[in-house]
Amino acid sequence: MGCDFSFIHAADLHLGSRLKHLSDSDPELRTRIYESIFESFSRIVDTGIRQSDFMVISGDLFDEAFMTPRTKHRFCTEAERYGKPMFIIRGNHDFGDKWEDTIPYPKNVILLPAEPRTMRMTIRGRNVDVVGVSFKEWHTTENLARKLRGSPDAYTVAVLHCSLKEIADSGDYAPCSLNDLMGRNIDYWALGHIHKRTVVREQGPAVVYPGNIQGRHTGESGEKGCYLVSVTGDTTELEFIPTQGVLFDSITADISGKKSVAELISSVDAAPGSVTSVTFTGMGPLDAAVRADPEGIAEAIGRAKGCRMSVDAVRTIPEIDLPRLREGETLMSEIVRTADSMFSRSDEEIIDMLCKGPASDIKDDVMELVRDGTFRRILEEAEMELLSRIEGGSQ
Repeated sequence: MGCDFSFIHAADLHLGSRLKHLSDSDPELRTRIYESIFESFSRIVDTGIRQSDFMVISGDLFDEAFMTPRTKHRFCTEAERYGKPMFIIRGNHDFGDKWEDTIPYPKNVILLPAEPRTMRMTIRGRNVDVVGVSFKEWHTTENLARKLRGSPDAYTVAVLHCSLKEIADSGDYAPCSLNDLMGRNIDYWALGHIHKRTVVREQGPAVVYPGNIQGRHTGESGEKGCYLVSVTGDTTELEFIPTQGVLFDSITADISGKKSVAELISSVDAAPGSVTSVTFTGMGPLDAAVRADPEGIAEAIGRAKGCRMSVDAVRTIPEIDLPRLREGETLMSEIVRTADSMFSRSDEEIIDMLCKGPASDIKDDVMELVRDGTFRRILEEAEMELLSRIEGGSQ
């Protein structure tokens, strides 16, 4: 292998995901994604057989606490095919196992329990420890990272499902900070829970979220897979291995400077075979055409690029001089100034303004829309839609 040893780090398999958001809207795509998750794991196993000494999976192997017999059996079949040590922990989605007795894990799978456990291996003369802890319930706010510690006489891999506060939108499942991971004689933190691939630190120690192994919607875009981690002396090297069967992607189609729909379609870069959402942006004469039939233009882009295309948002505007418009006395000027006033407000000011009177009953829902940016996106789209309609009506 050219190194002391190597291992696979994967997480958030979500095998057996029900994909409820696709069940009614697109049953064909639902079936395709459902199977792609299993196929992605099979590719990870293939890579592991060829190139790794062991594998760690950092929680959420399954999509719900009580996985079906079929799902668990398919996982066990692939794990047994791997044949080498495979260390797993339970996350918030798979903390229970109804089939523990009737469908046991194969002998090479080591489930690290709800209390910290260290397993030592000697690989080509070098001591390697794997330490980890599982969730024991669906939601824990306990800082599990503080329970894990390595040994100075071994390269230690810590397997943990957690929310790292330095990562945006990571939630409060087993929350911890980067500081909690330092000074514990741990060389590699194999983290799970965050579906976006993120290398927080590359060395000293390495802190890595590999992301999930197959996107399930356009919010989980980009390549998905696992990390092949190679260790030589004190050096840890990471190689991302993409294994997804279906690539979800989010792109923009900018109308600026385009004079025809054909020119717009030609300018778009979309991956063949992907499931892609498009946001139309920019300023120009194509605004009216895009707003009149965004789905039709998206479908035409999909046919031209060989992918499945849907519309995420339309944020185009006609050829308007916004700075000049702000100084005017027209209805369009008033719309721009009103939107500017809203954009300048803090989240708290917007929430207080929207939740007066009877609307106070839905304050929690409003807070979520404001704080995740949805409200501001809706406001921006409403502003552009009004400007486009007024401008179009004046021609």
